[in-house]
Amino acid sequence: MNSQVYAKIEGMNDFSTDPFGSDSPLDPESTLFIATEAEATCPPRGPTDAPADPSLYDPILPVGSGAMGEVFLARDRYLLRRVAYKTLHTQTQQDAEALVRFVREVQITAQLEHPNVIPVYHLEKTARGWAYAMKLVFGKTLKTLIQEGCEQRTLLEYFLNVCDAMAYAHEHGVIHRDLKPANIMVGPHREVYVMDWGIARRMAETTGLETPIQFQDIPDLMEHAEGDFETTQVGKILGTPRYLSPEQATGHNHKLDGRSDLFTLGLILQEILTLQPAYKAPHMQALLRKVLKAQREPLPMHLPRELRAIVRKATHRKRDDRYGNVRALQADVSRYLRGEAVSAEPDKLHQQLLRWMKKHALLTASLVVLLCTILGLLAAGSLYRQSQQTQRLKTQQTRLIALQNRVARQAHLINNHFLHIENQLKRFNANLESQLFSTLPARPVFFEHDYLNHPPPDFAYAPRYAKLISKAHGVLLPQSSKIDPTHLKALSHLPSALQHAFATEALTWAHVLLPDLYFSYPGKRAYPLDYRPQDTAWAKASARNSHRPSWSRPYIDIQGQGIMLAVAMPVKDPQGKNIGTTALSLSLPYLISHVLTLDDLPVEQSYLVNEKGETQINTRDGKRMSGMHFGMNVQNTVLDTPLFDVPELVSAITQKQSGFYRYLKNGRAKLLAYYPLNALGWYYVVEVDESELFAATR
Repeated sequence: MNSQVYAKIEGMNDFSTDPFGSDSPLDPESTLFIATEAEATCPPRGPTDAPADPSLYDPILPVGSGAMGEVFLARDRYLLRRVAYKTLHTQTQQDAEALVRFVREVQITAQLEHPNVIPVYHLEKTARGWAYAMKLVFGKTLKTLIQEGCEQRTLLEYFLNVCDAMAYAHEHGVIHRDLKPANIMVGPHREVYVMDWGIARRMAETTGLETPIQFQDIPDLMEHAEGDFETTQVGKILGTPRYLSPEQATGHNHKLDGRSDLFTLGLILQEILTLQPAYKAPHMQALLRKVLKAQREPLPMHLPRELRAIVRKATHRKRDDRYGNVRALQADVSRYLRGEAVSAEPDKLHQQLLRWMKKHALLTASLVVLLCTILGLLAAGSLYRQSQQTQRLKTQQTRLIALQNRVARQAHLINNHFLHIENQLKRFNANLESQLFSTLPARPVFFEHDYLNHPPPDFAYAPRYAKLISKAHGVLLPQSSKIDPTHLKALSHLPSALQHAFATEALTWAHVLLPDLYFSYPGKRAYPLDYRPQDTAWAKASARNSHRPSWSRPYIDIQGQGIMLAVAMPVKDPQGKNIGTTALSLSLPYLISHVLTLDDLPVEQSYLVNEKGETQINTRDGKRMSGMHFGMNVQNTVLDTPLFDVPELVSAITQKQSGFYRYLKNGRAKLLAYYPLNALGWYYVVEVDESELFAATR
């Protein structure tokens, strides 16, 4: 069952049926509520004195429960349709503050008659207390779609629907104050609903219930707002921490207008474009400091300039420098999708010309033909030569664009490959950390001397490694005279967890280094007597970063597998202290043949170059090192990584640029196409002979 059932009710968590779970409370995208004595004593707006009548709805099954109430999948007794039915808990029915918020949400939502606002069917008072029914929505939240990597244009079209709903609400005097991807539902027929109007209010309302806070109040606030950033919380700030506008974060809720929601829409737009939250922080206090200063995460330069300009204007710290209203934001996004100029960053003259030519391609072509005809009347012979040259230049330009696009796509695939390896390492590391404190019994282990005397049953020759290995077991090398039994037991469970990851040839070795033991998988023998895993390239890479995976410099494998590249990260105990290192190694021949090579282009060489312009990998290294056997190189030798021999490329990389560069090498024109690999912080560089590239198009 792929669809999810959501009933977004103010004051409660997101609700879903059990197969899909629910968002965890207390996180950076959770709504912060303000609760004061004045609001608690304010009578609810609604027919509170109406007599209790029998309910019009029969609950079928509960789909979620929160601090204030519970949501049921229910059946309308008369219309026989299924609805989402929200009731308050018995103790909450006696809470005047809860009743105020409950009735306010129903009234505001019901009055916003818009196709992108979830419709409310009925408000009733029964023997159980107050409850209401609304449309039952099947689908996914925008947050889920972003996490799943939904196509960008589709997400932008959903975003336009959200803008339409919010513009309608603002035009009717209502601000939402809790917009976030988790509060936006997309149904199976691409219908979009803005949910959770629980803390919405009319812009004209000034109840005096929301006390402003100052920047220095943040430490006190932390006592009530620590935890995750995405769960409904109670404190001085009203809204969701990760999606607050600066003015909303100060607590001046009575001064908010539609531009606060507009700021949040800008944050959501950035998240759609980058698939990452606009604010990132290690804890709540740091997050709120960023919010107050509108310090978003920088937008990647590869995004279109129009989209970057739209986000900047929508999320400007000063309200007067933002769009005047949501309609203006919506119009700019629509213009971008239609290929038109946006008001946030108007086109310059040359950009206007290029955009006009693209939009009027037929007219442009007609003018060119007319010009060629006139020239032909004047000099037929000259026209023929000119048309031939024009066609050749056009073909060459097309080929250059195709080269640039092809290398960019390959760079994206390479980046995903390295991210996949990092994720495998994280799972490997997490498995080890859990096993260190597991109560499972130990499994058989094999030290290096066991492989010489009594090897595992599956110890056999593997053509890929050109040696005897065990895929069912690893090998252990003592690093201390005293071995911790807990470490030994934890390492005994790792081979079964690694077998699936090593089913393909993407990975060559797995390593674990603890103070008393070194573990390697697959199992093998014949380590040098002076082998010290602490001196390996992967161990040094892990020491450079204590929080996330780090990639090593290329090095020569002591087991004869050629040039290797490894990613490593520290092992931590429950207190966060580093107690060891895990690493995964992959071979250069595999990278060259399966990842770096472009068979459909006349590529001479491909490179991986780090952020300093130093060459880490050259595809010719694979040919140079092929056929290398054990003992041919000094163990763990780290390869030299000289600066790339084209200074202009080094300069472009250090300035974090991408594109292509033309230069002369031994009298022949060469093209270098280069694009970033964010997973490593490196660049993918492809060298093509210009004459061969153009010859392939004739």
